[in-house]
Amino acid sequence: MTCTQCGTENPDDNIFCTHCGINFQMKRLGERRATWALISAIIGILLIFAFRYTNRIIFSLALTPLTESILLILVPLRQ
Repeated sequence: MTCTQCGTENPDDNIFCTHCGINFQMKRLGERRATWALISAIIGILLIFAFRYTNRIIFSLALTPLTESILLILVPLRQ
């Protein structure tokens, strides 16, 4: 592994750089957090679009007594 701060070549299992002492584990942790933040944002956006799309389908149904009773069973009431 090459140190991003000083350019020294280090073994892959080192926790610190042998030349400048930078902590490699903290850098890896930051990369993981950034990856999970991106994945969470993408999932959140997809859930928002899915929720909006399903609401359009539900509210576009003709509300007969039968479909109204089915919706009351399937869709929890908002409080």
